[in-house]
Amino acid sequence: MVFLFLIYLLIKKHPFLNSIGIHSNWIYVAFLSKLFGGLLLYALYSYHYSDRSKADIFKYYDDAQVIFDQKPNSNTLVKLFVDSDDRDSNLSSLLSETQHWDRGELLLPNDHRSMIKVNLLLMYISRDFYFFHLIFFSFLSFLGSWALFRFFKEFKIAPDLILLSAIFLPPSILIWTSGMLKESLFLFSLGFLLYFLMSLSKKVTFKSIGLVLFFGFLLLSIKSYLAICLLPSILLYFLYKSVGLRNAIVVSFSMIGLIFFLLKDLFLKELIRMQSSFIQLASETSANSRFDMHVISDLADFILQIPYANYNVWLRPLIPQKMGMLDLLNLFESWGYLILLLVTVIFFRKRNMDNSLLIISVFCLLFIGLVSVLIGSSIPILGAIVRYRSPLIIFFLISLFTFVDWKKLRSKLPIKQ
Repeated sequence: MVFLFLIYLLIKKHPFLNSIGIHSNWIYVAFLSKLFGGLLLYALYSYHYSDRSKADIFKYYDDAQVIFDQKPNSNTLVKLFVDSDDRDSNLSSLLSETQHWDRGELLLPNDHRSMIKVNLLLMYISRDFYFFHLIFFSFLSFLGSWALFRFFKEFKIAPDLILLSAIFLPPSILIWTSGMLKESLFLFSLGFLLYFLMSLSKKVTFKSIGLVLFFGFLLLSIKSYLAICLLPSILLYFLYKSVGLRNAIVVSFSMIGLIFFLLKDLFLKELIRMQSSFIQLASETSANSRFDMHVISDLADFILQIPYANYNVWLRPLIPQKMGMLDLLNLFESWGYLILLLVTVIFFRKRNMDNSLLIISVFCLLFIGLVSVLIGSSIPILGAIVRYRSPLIIFFLISLFTFVDWKKLRSKLPIKQ
């Protein structure tokens, strides 16, 4: 209760949350939506998927608890937090009973460890009280989402409450980015990275540079592939004012081509490894929503898979294989996005499409396209795809909103700022 009261005071008083004309009641609703999503996720993994050893929202917490219960000394903790591969007997013993510390990517940073470390630090405050951790991660997700709102608000894409709803309330966002999953920490890092990039684009200071580097590193440590996929969009954002929209797009796409050409062997090796791991996971767990996927073996296979990958991410959820609770939720949500796409076509902005809206649309679509190809070509489990695409939903909705003629829409519907 003390923690919640401190969050209440922060929302009420801090200028970051109260300086842009949004009534504080809506900000409280935004935070409560995150808390509700975290509790819903807890209930889902406690009662619907009751095997705690396979529940993602518990595995980082449980590993942190294993380490905490051994009462490691300060020297061992320092070695733990610097990720030293030179493990002495104390550190090896400390990690011997953890299940996820040494599981993760081979080429890209291990994104399990950051979550375990954060939970371990919280243990010294929470004293093993799980819901303190849940509130903490829900709050991080809230702050990151609010930072994203501040970033996109600068472009005057849509009415404030519409924009706020798109960032906080889609079901996938509500469930998968609100609890003790990597998506919460990812959203926190992503939101503040873009927020401080916006500050840096206005005025270059050592503070803004330092914060961009910090959140960029944090983003890279949590979701490496998402951070890498964001780089061309960031380059586009920084270039368009100085070289123009067309040249910025050309440079950004050229960057993608050059990086892919130089690192294609490493990329294919990691993609093949990811696909193999997920195929094995689908088989071992007998996942209800698994589907057959062509095994990628070379560059030609990957290129031919690109249309199929986008189908897996955006069209396959329209026709679920099962009719369980989550399947129905995914079904209604996916069809809702299709309806929004049709609304966008009906109320398409035929004029007054300035460069700032065009650039943010390309910014979003470029990020969506790169991530969709990666997850759609490597994950043969529909439920996992829906979870991993959840951060993309915000960018999908933002990209749609850039094309909507809000004046025309207001004339048909009672929408206000």
